[in-house]
Amino acid sequence: MQVAARYHHERDITKRGFLSQDLNQVVDIVMLANLLVHALKFGFSGHTQIAGAPNDLLDRLMLDPQRDMGNLLKKIRANLETASDFIKLIASGG
Repeated sequence: MQVAARYHHERDITKRGFLSQDLNQVVDIVMLANLLVHALKFGFSGHTQIAGAPNDLLDRLMLDPQRDMGNLLKKIRANLETASDFIKLIASGG
């Protein structure tokens, strides 16, 4: 969790230290998730601009931008809608 939190904005894997391939993949997944929820305007990421997913990130995750990204966004949007009541409860402190 610490590695993912620390490096999820670092796109260049050579700047992530000496992470294993598995840990780099975890960081990449968290990075993509962060970009996608930001694109859906869920929460506040601290960023003022919506950035698309970099091609090198998609390549490492073996995702095709044309085929996979629309499906991922649809699934995330549906899951956020399903969980909206729970998310509101958490956000209100209970």
